Amino acid sequence: MLLPNTHVPGTRSAPMRMTAARYLELRRKAAGLSRYELAVRLNSLELAVRLSSFPSPAQRHRGIGAIASLIEQLERPGSRAKHPELVQALATIIPVDVAIYNQLANDPVDRHPTVCLSCGCSDYFPCTGAAGICTLERGTCTRCQSGAAQ
Repeated sequence: MLLPNTHVPGTRSAPMRMTAARYLELRRKAAGLSRYELAVRLNSLELAVRLSSFPSPAQRHRGIGAIASLIEQLERPGSRAKHPELVQALATIIPVDVAIYNQLANDPVDRHPTVCLSCGCSDYFPCTGAAGICTLERGTCTRCQSGAAQ
């Protein structure tokens, strides 16, 4: 069985497309955070505390594990967030464009925005670095093409 967006050598296939789940994963990685590190930061937000209401430190720690599991689920192919507040909370920690996430999650493929297939940046949320702001070319941004994003 093939996973989504895989290519069988020797066959012609359509270019890999971005999904909402892959977008979140790439943006988390672009921020340099593991799922656990993102869960710790998300848990510290008032939203996470309100949603999970873990009063004691031990319960909060268990809550971090639950949040890390939720992040893992959101990054699985075919997954999408059920609550818009969760994506908005993630966007306060990692460079996620909520509008792009919503388009990838809800719109037909022909209406998806152009997003770098290596790091998830876009024209609206580009990579920045010593060389300046990246641009998208043939599905990959100039920063990823040069190897600077790794």
